[in-house]
Amino acid sequence: MTQSRDAIYETVGKLKPPETTGNQEGTTYDAFDPNSDNHQTLEGVNIILSGEYSRMTETFKDLAIGLVLAVILIYFMMVALDKSFLVPLCVLSAVPLILVGTLPMLYFTGTSINVQSLLGIIFSVGIKVANTVLMTDVAQDFRKNEGLSPIEAIRKAAEMRVRPITMTALAAFFAMIPTALALETGSEANAPLGRAILGGLLAGEPATLFVVPALYSLMIHGKPNQPEDPEAESENEAEGEQVDDE
Repeated sequence: MTQSRDAIYETVGKLKPPETTGNQEGTTYDAFDPNSDNHQTLEGVNIILSGEYSRMTETFKDLAIGLVLAVILIYFMMVALDKSFLVPLCVLSAVPLILVGTLPMLYFTGTSINVQSLLGIIFSVGIKVANTVLMTDVAQDFRKNEGLSPIEAIRKAAEMRVRPITMTALAAFFAMIPTALALETGSEANAPLGRAILGGLLAGEPATLFVVPALYSLMIHGKPNQPEDPEAESENEAEGEQVDDE
């Protein structure tokens, strides 16, 4: 014969008195079996964390979904822009490397993964992906207009974009230092945001200038495109007009 839940609470659970310490007041049951060595819960008892924890978990889930959707949207937009499925993969290869820099920064500074740090990760991903898109787009233009090979095109594009990419990273880096240090009273709330951005910039800069060009030269193949000849195009147009007149 099985006991009812109230009987279990009465014989084993033991109703606790109201807790008046701190800011908490209420009555709770002892949900653990006193006869177990590893504090197992009583049969039929479930422990559910609610309140601020549930809202924080929901926020983390929404931010993760937003990051994944942003990456997918960027990929398909670049597929339509570059007319290639491999070039966007080279660009998005910088995203995991940004996480490699962000997570150790949070660990060594004793910062937890919270809403602010997740926003910092998204910001740093946006900054470095934008720079990588500009560099690969310039390389694609060199292949189309100057007939360069993939290695020559990405090398020339990296040489051309190294100054603006570095200046953008340095500007964002020094701007986030006061936020990451949290020297003023009340600024500790935004410290995870600044630290996450600093870690992403430190790892994203070499990823943009060295890793992405190397992957581009390895993944993109094919002969150089023939550069456009304006004189040849004008001659072809003139010939076409003569044929139409005839």
